[in-house]
Amino acid sequence: MSMRSIAPAISVWQPLKHSVMANDASQPEPTDLILGGHLPPPSSGAVLGGIQGLRQRLADASPDQIVDLLPQSLNYGEAGIDVLVEAVHDAALIVRAKACQLLQRIDSPKAQQAIANGLWLNPGDRIYYVFASFSDYNDCWYYLVDSIDKMCDSLGCDSINDILSYCKSKPAFQSILVSQHISKENAETVAKTHHQWRAMEEDFSGTGQHHNFRGNFDLIEWCKTNNVLVRLPGEDRSEFEQRINTFYSVQNSLTLGKEQQFIWQEWEKDDYTVDDWWEIRYELECKIVELLKASQQYELLGQLWLEAAGKLAFVHEEVASESIYIRIIENL
Repeated sequence: MSMRSIAPAISVWQPLKHSVMANDASQPEPTDLILGGHLPPPSSGAVLGGIQGLRQRLADASPDQIVDLLPQSLNYGEAGIDVLVEAVHDAALIVRAKACQLLQRIDSPKAQQAIANGLWLNPGDRIYYVFASFSDYNDCWYYLVDSIDKMCDSLGCDSINDILSYCKSKPAFQSILVSQHISKENAETVAKTHHQWRAMEEDFSGTGQHHNFRGNFDLIEWCKTNNVLVRLPGEDRSEFEQRINTFYSVQNSLTLGKEQQFIWQEWEKDDYTVDDWWEIRYELECKIVELLKASQQYELLGQLWLEAAGKLAFVHEEVASESIYIRIIENL
């Protein structure tokens, strides 16, 4: 540990380095902290320099603080990798997870060997998986696989580990596992975002007219409740016009050309010309999705999926019952 009478001010850390070219870990860096916390420092102030300074700060830090400090180890080459390898065995899950995440970025045999088995879980540790839902069918209906129990039934699996192995071995199912997290809040945010994205991308009526997993959902009532301006079965022009006037200010709200054109076409058209409820419903669903996209009501489109069919992504919480390694994916 070297002594300095004058030390540079603390600066922002440079971007993470992925190279393992060794720096002189014993020499202080411009970003090293000053023991004593005085600016300017007293002549007796000592700089906690290099890797030893980082180790000292880690030793005195809480788990949350350690998570913030660990990326600095990437500035110290092989000595920094040693710090991360030690952190892989820390008592706190958030520290172990962060260390694994950082080691994944390093092209080094030592780094990769340290995480070859995955992330270590102790009994009681919780991990949160985000899965993408998918559709399946039985003898009569399509249905949405939007829970871990349904997924086990659909894939013929007995546990979460079976599902993970199945998804890894089947290319068509590899995208089902969206992410894994140690924070429930982060997992729920990712699941919501993924649901909204898929709501814009998926074909809501794509399962066909006569294989509908939304049979008990009252689509007409949903349109009325959410002010969706699509002509409903049995609704004449005057009734439709009244809904427009009741729920919208045409001048202020209908600012998008596609939305205006769509609603005008709905007002001009005749009533539904078919008697088959499935065909009517299919046509109605297509029009609803078209309008919501034209008017950029994407949150409402996501809500339609949620209420009518289910979650397009869901979170599963798994509590470790024994000490075990789990496979690491990038976004812990």
